[in-house]
Amino acid sequence: MVLPSVIENAPKRLGNAESESLTKRIKNDPIDIKRNKRMMGVMLGTLSKFKQDLNQTIGVDNKRKEIDLKLKEKLAQEKEQTRIIMEKERKERRSRILDARKSETLQLEQTITADLEKRYDNYSNFLSTNAMPSLFFRPAELLPDQIFDQTAIKEKCNQIKEKLDTLESQVERLEGETIQNDEPKKQENEQ
Repeated sequence: MVLPSVIENAPKRLGNAESESLTKRIKNDPIDIKRNKRMMGVMLGTLSKFKQDLNQTIGVDNKRKEIDLKLKEKLAQEKEQTRIIMEKERKERRSRILDARKSETLQLEQTITADLEKRYDNYSNFLSTNAMPSLFFRPAELLPDQIFDQTAIKEKCNQIKEKLDTLESQVERLEGETIQNDEPKKQENEQ
């Protein structure tokens, strides 16, 4: 059963004619039209402002990316140049060390040879034992085989002198090569 109060309070349905007149009235109301235009202007202004801000931030981001890219390229170039310079210096330092070592070893060999030559000159008039360590002595009279030993000692002295001469020539040659190697390096450094 339906109560009469429910029927009375039920919303009234508008007919088609009434609803059309209501929509026409809403569309044609001058106050609403002005308000709608203002709202549309505000929305368009806000959207254009956001668009300008977005374009501006994109431009700033692009500039920042370009600057970062340039800085990275410059940093990479500087690293490459530094690496090349360091490698060049390392090679020069290494060649100088090797040249110094060669000259030191040659000088050491030269001094050892000179010392041996002096020693053999001093002991050339003496005889030595075959046992180690060798003992040098000078007998009152030499036996025939001992005379041969004396000539062998003189031959060894001559061989040592020849070796000393070859070492001196090697030292001079290496010093000349070192000077020749240093000249291009100096010219490269000057450039």
